[in-house]
Amino acid sequence: MRRSTALTTFLFIAAAVLASVAVACTHSERGDSNEEFNVQEPDETEVEFILENETDVSLYIQVQPADWFSIERNGDPVHITRGCGFPCPCDENAEALPSCGADCVGADIALHVDEIAPGDDERLTWDGVEYAIEGEGVDRCYEEVKATDEVLSAEFCYGFETKDDQLVADAECQTVEFEPGVDEQVVVTVDDAPLPSGPPSVEFVVENDSSDPVYIQEATLAPTDWVTIRQDGSSLRTETSCLDPCSCEDLAEHGACAICDAFRHQYADEVDPGDDRRHTWDGAFYELNSIDNHSCYDQFQMYSESLEVEVCYGTDYEEDENNLHELVVDLTCETVSFELGVDQQVVVTVEDETPVPHDESIDFAIVNDSDQSIYLQHATFPAPGWMSVYRD
Repeated sequence: MRRSTALTTFLFIAAAVLASVAVACTHSERGDSNEEFNVQEPDETEVEFILENETDVSLYIQVQPADWFSIERNGDPVHITRGCGFPCPCDENAEALPSCGADCVGADIALHVDEIAPGDDERLTWDGVEYAIEGEGVDRCYEEVKATDEVLSAEFCYGFETKDDQLVADAECQTVEFEPGVDEQVVVTVDDAPLPSGPPSVEFVVENDSSDPVYIQEATLAPTDWVTIRQDGSSLRTETSCLDPCSCEDLAEHGACAICDAFRHQYADEVDPGDDRRHTWDGAFYELNSIDNHSCYDQFQMYSESLEVEVCYGTDYEEDENNLHELVVDLTCETVSFELGVDQQVVVTVEDETPVPHDESIDFAIVNDSDQSIYLQHATFPAPGWMSVYRD
């Protein structure tokens, strides 16, 4: 009886041990299976960097070499890419660039810029991996490190002009702090473009695509008469001559304005079919002022403004009673809105008029809505006696 009990106890313990081993083996196998088939969780340190262009002009960034974006830690660079001459990995078994550790002095690197159009953006995604350099001299190597739980600085650099389409000129930079693992997106918005380095230029053109000549009003020693520029409905004086008061600056310096002894002659400039006339404006305009009861003009400069231009032309001209001037008649004027500093050309095209289509026959009728009869005079020739058609 005792032997039987002892044997039963032994068998129970042995079975329990075997079951434990079987469970442990099954667990291990399941663990391997999970590692192979489980879906990888998203990288929580991934950060997207965005440079937005909300100006009305293009931005340019240096992409070769990639100078438009960088990350720093307390003023020291954080290496997020590896290029020519970058150290080799500290781990000999890690994947290395063919050029790692090479001397890249004099290497042929093609310069390149990218354009960010108005309303567009540039994006860069970083997975949080930093290539941290260790050692000195020939012993320099790098380790791949995940940047988490720390505040870093991202610098975005851009410009509004390029040098030979290869380098960004006069780059501006903005720095933003962020924290990998916390911030998923870092956005820098550029919404203020600098004033141009020089005055803008816009060309006004009247094209004659009709089959007959047209005429524009011109005059010697006078503003261009066929072009009128307006701001908020008010005309701007965009030209002066020696027949006009001088600048207030000259008047203040010399005490008087020198007026030239000349004759202002108005004439009609004929624009033949297929030809055009052009006038360029640099954004300068003048306002009448006075110093010590002497009239003078102050000059101002526009760089970026929403304006209107009225372009006028005529189909004929007449001479005045003294035969001194030619005045354009039968005028047609077209008004076009434009943006100074953005639009470089405004074109008005003269075309042949398209005749208005009409029916070849017209019905005339008299409707009797009265309570009594009416009578119409009829005739067999030449036309009905109850109606007539007149010209003028």
